[in-house]
Amino acid sequence: MKTKNFLRFSIVLSVIPLVLAGCASTRGGGGPSDEEVLQSMAAEMLEALKAKDVETMVSFYADDFTSDNGGKDDTKAFLEGAAQQGFLDGLEVDTSEMAVAVEGDTATIGPIKLEGAFGALTMGFDMEKRDGKWWVVAQTQEM
Repeated sequence: MKTKNFLRFSIVLSVIPLVLAGCASTRGGGGPSDEEVLQSMAAEMLEALKAKDVETMVSFYADDFTSDNGGKDDTKAFLEGAAQQGFLDGLEVDTSEMAVAVEGDTATIGPIKLEGAFGALTMGFDMEKRDGKWWVVAQTQEM
């Protein structure tokens, strides 16, 4: 009797990991989707921009990032200058039309409408997933 109960207990223990793995696979591994990760990143970047926290804003940029202002360092210097000169004061951000489009390891985020002392512009981000992490590789903007 003890042997049968032990055998049943062993079978139950061996099945539990398989059941849990099956549940995790139906949730896509249990983590957020790429779209959710990118929406969160965009929200963090835009909050940093509104707070004039340029360091946090550019921490999402890849080393080979490009924009109309140049590379990552050029864009950082541009944003720091804009913040110091008051161009980011009272910045309003409209993401009501923003969409995240993921295609494999690349994605786009936009349009994002900004309005402040500088006027108004619409911007977007090109993203790449590298070694499992999303990075901003380019920023586009239209005045």
